[in-house]
Amino acid sequence: MRKNIKANLGWMGVVVTFFLFILWGRLFYLQVYATAKYQTLARKNAIRIIDVKAPRGEILDRNGKKIVTNKAVYTVSLLFTGLKNADVILPKLAQILQVSEEELRLKIKNSKARPYEPIRLATDVPWEVVAKIEERRYELPGVTVSIEPARDYPYGNLLAHVVGYIQEIKDTQLKEHQAEGYKLGDMFGQTGLESFYESVLRGKNGGREIEVDARGNPVRDLGIKTRPEQGNSLVLTIDVDLQKAAEESLKKTIAALQNRYPDARAGAVVALDVRNGEVLALASYPTFDPAAFPKGLTQKQVDEYIRNPDRPLYNRAVSATYPPGSTFKMVTGMAALLNRVTTPSETIFDPGYYKLGNRAFKDWNPRGHGVVNFVKAIKESCNVYFWTMARRLGVEKIVEVGKQFGLGMMTGIDLPGESSGLLPTPEWKKETNTAIIEKNLKPRIDKIKSDYEQRIARAKTSEEKKRLEAERDKKIQAINRQIEIYRWETEWQQYDTLNMAIGQGYNNYTLLQLANYVAMIANGGIRYQPHLVKKVLDNRGKVIEEVKPRVLSKAKIPENILNYVRQGMREVTMPGGTAGGVFAGFPVAVAAKTGTAQVFGKDDHGLFVAYAPYENPRIAVAAIIEHGGHGGSSAGLVARDVLAAYFKVPKVNTRVFGPVE
Repeated sequence: MRKNIKANLGWMGVVVTFFLFILWGRLFYLQVYATAKYQTLARKNAIRIIDVKAPRGEILDRNGKKIVTNKAVYTVSLLFTGLKNADVILPKLAQILQVSEEELRLKIKNSKARPYEPIRLATDVPWEVVAKIEERRYELPGVTVSIEPARDYPYGNLLAHVVGYIQEIKDTQLKEHQAEGYKLGDMFGQTGLESFYESVLRGKNGGREIEVDARGNPVRDLGIKTRPEQGNSLVLTIDVDLQKAAEESLKKTIAALQNRYPDARAGAVVALDVRNGEVLALASYPTFDPAAFPKGLTQKQVDEYIRNPDRPLYNRAVSATYPPGSTFKMVTGMAALLNRVTTPSETIFDPGYYKLGNRAFKDWNPRGHGVVNFVKAIKESCNVYFWTMARRLGVEKIVEVGKQFGLGMMTGIDLPGESSGLLPTPEWKKETNTAIIEKNLKPRIDKIKSDYEQRIARAKTSEEKKRLEAERDKKIQAINRQIEIYRWETEWQQYDTLNMAIGQGYNNYTLLQLANYVAMIANGGIRYQPHLVKKVLDNRGKVIEEVKPRVLSKAKIPENILNYVRQGMREVTMPGGTAGGVFAGFPVAVAAKTGTAQVFGKDDHGLFVAYAPYENPRIAVAAIIEHGGHGGSSAGLVARDVLAAYFKVPKVNTRVFGPVE
């Protein structure tokens, strides 16, 4: 028995000695041979890198004036360490920041910060608040005040719809761009140039080293390891002084019109260089404060910007579409001359109406325009003349010319949210109304049949059954009548052509398209891609990209036809023209066209397009005042103010007299 015990103990000793040898060997490897390697790993495991925010690139106008720049602001953050003292800290911090405790808790809840990362609670905090935090530092463990770059707007709200605004990156944006290095809390362009050129304007964040303990809690700040790099800057084609004149005129004109047209609360204006497509001014009214968004909107700002029925955030210059009214008449006129259904010298008599079957279409001037030729028809905006030409042409010939001038298609401007508008065709009308029948009306009939089938099956008497069947048939008949109407409307009718010829009916275009179309008339038919950025500069001010004019197409309209159109537009601003009063005494020769677009149930939209100088065109302008009445006495005033600012006309006539349309 003792021998067995001794033998077993001997073997156990051998086994123990073997494992001790292995353990000793491993310890020797770790502590002697691999010491440097594991010391480095341990040190790295104890250090975390947090971002040092980089300034975004600046935005300058064509003359180097800074439209958007950066400033250093105080930011209040909370180091996330489990927030064991949150119930004590947050009420005090909320009182200092003058916000609700619930708001701070919501920011903490929505953040996905790791233990060593700060949660941003307030941005652009005034020094007085920072001083209060510092005075009560011992009461606010984990609360930090840092200096970060923030957007600054030397011109305030000017160009808000062009530059756009930035906010903390949204979850959907983070998922899409996480591979590019974006993190929670990063600022991201949401609208305008800030959005379109996000990758250009975005800087490269630096890094600060933080030592943490085994639980990931911060122990000490080891300082900045890599310095942040500012993003690239944009030099725009915009002229700040011209933009200021455009925005001030929009605001002033709309305010003056509201006594007569109470719904006139919004508008827009675009100015282009006809020689290269550069955008000289682009304004939409009402506007907003881009500086409000990075800090987070107050309830008052939410009501003012988000819930406001006038939609201040909506860029009416590129996103809204409108019937062009009589500004479209040059398209119909060019189609008529191009297809030789008339000549410039042919005259027609306008009695004030146009007969189509048993229906009389009334001219805007009920007395009529008398004997009218091509130039006079544009000058006085004679509906009857263009209705006559439309009947001779047919819709397809008008559409062909409209396409050549880019109507109903996006221009490709470097802004998000551009609309394509609509140049209507018979094919579009058929497809649209057939879809309404198939996707909307017919399913309604099927639903009625299904609903009544069950109710009829449950009927207890023959009288009740008959009543339900009659009720069902009546509803189906009503929908069938709607279907017949839409079936009629699937076909292009003659009155559709008449409406189209004067810019009514289904026509819908953006103001930018109208400006580009007029620029083409001025420059000989060259369709440039409108653009806002002229140059890109690196963070040292060196030009790294220069945007060249891009020709999209050229209209196949002979120069002699364009000359007749230009002559008619020049006559518009002269005595007897629909904008003769607006430009009375104006020292620069302007060619223009007024437009009044009908809006069902409300006052008409006022539109105006122009270019100048007449002999040597440099600038094209398009303007609209929603529900502002006649184009000549509403949008025409805005266009005139923009042209006055461009040509530095010291004082313009403010009276409007003579015929307007």
